[in-house]
Amino acid sequence: MVEIQTQDITVKYSKQVILDKLNIKLQQGKITAILGPNGSGKSTLLKTLVGLVPHQEGKIIINDKKLANFPKIELAKILSILPQSPDSPNDITVKQLVSYGRHAHSSWFKKTKKDDNFYVDWALDATNLTQLSDNYIYELSGGQKQRSWIAMSLAQNSNYLFLDEPTTYLDIHYQFEILSLLRDLNKKQNKTIIMVLHELQNAIQYADHIIVLDKGSVVADDTTKNVLASKILDDVFKVRIKQVHDENNQSHIVICDQTKESQ
Repeated sequence: MVEIQTQDITVKYSKQVILDKLNIKLQQGKITAILGPNGSGKSTLLKTLVGLVPHQEGKIIINDKKLANFPKIELAKILSILPQSPDSPNDITVKQLVSYGRHAHSSWFKKTKKDDNFYVDWALDATNLTQLSDNYIYELSGGQKQRSWIAMSLAQNSNYLFLDEPTTYLDIHYQFEILSLLRDLNKKQNKTIIMVLHELQNAIQYADHIIVLDKGSVVADDTTKNVLASKILDDVFKVRIKQVHDENNQSHIVICDQTKESQ
């Protein structure tokens, strides 16, 4: 198992503190959602955790070793990241895009074409894209494009999959499609998933664990159930979250404006 944690990490842009002495430990084998108001540092935290944004103070530790001390190829086996709104040429096929996920494992000294083909095919199958593998990117729907990007990250075969708002700009149907896919990858492929989400409803429904940021600080880092019970989300987002049950006694979440909570 691979353990990732931070020790008092601080990130500054010029003199402005974006993340202030954060201490978190990522939950292995779980889906963790990073939540917070606009400008709270969510995307910065995600990029810092994978080494794309430098931290000026503190440490990011992976199995008792500093993140900065990992060679690129070794780090690629541990984590992969899918940024927000990725872009690619439209005149490549789905399989070509997914194959780019293997580039992080490239070496001048060792060729692993057989392994590369195996993981590309495996990623296509896991994301239900095998039948679309020869289609061009421009032929795909929004949900299919996003699945292709996730397949590319999956082909890297890392322990951790980081995603920055993977459902942004997608219609509700495709949001559910992508989040259900990620849940399946977590349950069936044992992938640890860390994702920044904008929609509270999606985070509450799909995440096992929630990290809440506010003004660059962690104000909650707990199971989804405990975070809901604490009312921290209510305070941070200025909403009222209520749990209701349907006729089958299934639990659902209703999010209301605090000014309308009496309705």
